[in-house]
Amino acid sequence: MIDRGTYADPNPMVKNNTEKFYVYGVWNVAMTTLAKVNFTCMLMGVEVYSMDYSCTGNSNDYGNCPPPTGVAGEDWSADFGFDVPAIAPPFEYDATITAFDTSNNELFKLSSKFYIP
Repeated sequence: MIDRGTYADPNPMVKNNTEKFYVYGVWNVAMTTLAKVNFTCMLMGVEVYSMDYSCTGNSNDYGNCPPPTGVAGEDWSADFGFDVPAIAPPFEYDATITAFDTSNNELFKLSSKFYIP
């Protein structure tokens, strides 16, 4: 993943808001079909959010996961959103984005920590 295109918005996080996580990088898994991406959020080791985003090219308010062509070296980007509730406790959260192919094999995993003030 490339830092300049991988970020959260807004930053810092805002309660009672849809948070977007943007991912940008170079696709390096040739001849593979990206089927879905799972976004999981943990608070103190407990899963508080988990959502699968289809990477069929269809987007919605919570995610846009276009399928790469499958050629190694191409630029690829996507965004994934989730609603931060108004009552979200002010702690450190662990977010993980995991990509899967059509056979449900893991292609890549990104992890990050963030704070809700």
